[in-house]
Amino acid sequence: MSEIRKNVKRFLEALPEGGVLCAASKTRSTYEVEEAIDAGVRVIGMNYLQETLLIKPSIKKDVLWSFIGQVQSNKIKKIVSHFDRIETVSSQKEAESINQCAKECSKIMEVMIEINIGAEVNKNGVSLNEVENLFALICNLPYIKVIGLMTMGSLGLESEAMKKEFDLMKFVYDNLRQKVAKDNEDFRYLSMGMSDSYKLAIECGSNYIRIGTGIYGARK
Repeated sequence: MSEIRKNVKRFLEALPEGGVLCAASKTRSTYEVEEAIDAGVRVIGMNYLQETLLIKPSIKKDVLWSFIGQVQSNKIKKIVSHFDRIETVSSQKEAESINQCAKECSKIMEVMIEINIGAEVNKNGVSLNEVENLFALICNLPYIKVIGLMTMGSLGLESEAMKKEFDLMKFVYDNLRQKVAKDNEDFRYLSMGMSDSYKLAIECGSNYIRIGTGIYGARK
């Protein structure tokens, strides 16, 4: 069994029932991505549109393509056209643009709301006090389906501080489900945790992890 297959198996086994492993595949070859898919990955995360357009046509497997990069306004239409999901929505303007492009493409776009849990100045994501309003707004857009919340978490944290952020995210997620999303069956994912933090994230309630290096190994 290859290292990629072993790694995928390990992450899939760590997830709770119904959990999702998103393979962050930036700069990875078609061969590597196909190896991950053959091992059981069903969500391929890509940061850049152009890179996706280079490898996607060569991959004939039945997988979901998820955009995990920063949403640029001049590329939204193509992103909506070529992806099934956008994990990084953080503003009303982005949501409305995605909705309009999805309408033009005759599709329903799955999205996650990205939260800047540590209120870092140079990081994307909606602030905690704006999450509920943004969620309510997106739910009124007919061509968007909100499936969850996600966060990258703050950089360079020790495990105790990281746990506090993950616990806070779980509280926000649960509170949103109870208050305004309790009848929304699509809203079911809490995405947090990467290669170096997925175990702690899962312990804190994550059911959607985004793994790159942990699957593919370090970039050469």
